[in-house]
Amino acid sequence: MPQIPEGTHRPNFQETVVDLLESIALEELALSHILNAQGEQMQAMVQQYTTCSLPHSHLHQGCQDTKDLLNTMIMKQWLLANKLSTVLTLQNNQPPLQPQSQLPPPCPSTHCATCIHRCICYP
Repeated sequence: MPQIPEGTHRPNFQETVVDLLESIALEELALSHILNAQGEQMQAMVQQYTTCSLPHSHLHQGCQDTKDLLNTMIMKQWLLANKLSTVLTLQNNQPPLQPQSQLPPPCPSTHCATCIHRCICYP
């Protein structure tokens, strides 16, 4: 298995969860913009059709294209729902962080060489 080197700027678990949730929100926003643009395009096509400047076959093709786009968006929504479910499962399975007051007290400096809490003992 590849080893990920320690990084000084690597995000912690909570920051990662926030980043994942933010990525879902941004994808949802992008989908809403696409859907809005498709709706405006269909409105323009219907307006042209009512003024007899657009043949029926073009309107029919526009409806078919909208149907195909909606099917693709439904699949994308399903993927985003699964991603959200996975993120929430990860977050619920993560043990809660211990507040500073619940950390074990630092051991006397004479025991630091063998202490398992060395990181607390050293300033």
